[in-house]
Amino acid sequence: MSTQPPSSSSSGETSGVRSAPKNGIGLTAMILGIIGFMLSLIPLIGVVAWPLVILGLIFGLIGIVRAYRKIATNMGMAIAGTALSALGLVVCIVYAASFSSHMANAPSPPASVPGVTQGGDEAGVDVGFGQPYMFSGGETITISPPEEFSSGNPYMDAPSGKELVQTTVTVHNGTDRAFNPASIALTAQHGGRVASQSYLNSDALPDAEVPPGGDISFSTVWEIGSQPGELRISAKPNVFAQTTAYWVGQV
Repeated sequence: MSTQPPSSSSSGETSGVRSAPKNGIGLTAMILGIIGFMLSLIPLIGVVAWPLVILGLIFGLIGIVRAYRKIATNMGMAIAGTALSALGLVVCIVYAASFSSHMANAPSPPASVPGVTQGGDEAGVDVGFGQPYMFSGGETITISPPEEFSSGNPYMDAPSGKELVQTTVTVHNGTDRAFNPASIALTAQHGGRVASQSYLNSDALPDAEVPPGGDISFSTVWEIGSQPGELRISAKPNVFAQTTAYWVGQV
């Protein structure tokens, strides 16, 4: 018996079988492009988008080539993933350039000045009366040694058991912008107790704009106990300043 050759119809069916399209690369590019582009628009979190958009761009280009060679059929997905990844990459680059420019233009800390105590990140610093203190923002404050004060008006003198002392506050504006000394926060303690400021005898805090490099002075009068004790006068350029300087001395 002879073996029958396969029929032509059977041969035709076998040769007509085609493999399924391999669309995974294009689909991956689409997903990475969408997620990466959305994340790139969010400040700070956008740093996560860098690897996603780069991978999305690579997968998208591979997907386009595969679709062109008829290995895949999702040319549209591959193109969309490539486009979204490219846009996300542009956004990431713009954010990075803006951040670098901001850091490059950030003001440098004030230069140290001989004879001037310069502030850092401390919460509080003790300074001697008459010694200038430069805050981290560039403002320098000096409080003179306290002197006995008398208004010459019995109605404005200190009550019984109290004394009045006067100091002069000098402010140097070492910043690159105008400074208003009315924002200075001043308090005092004497012998461990709160010392009240005598506003009737003190100069009002100057409500003026001191230009960069300018100076201004004003006097403050404090009501303290009649017994000797440590006087601590605190000052900072404004209530938001991180560091408070304390001028300390025995009175």
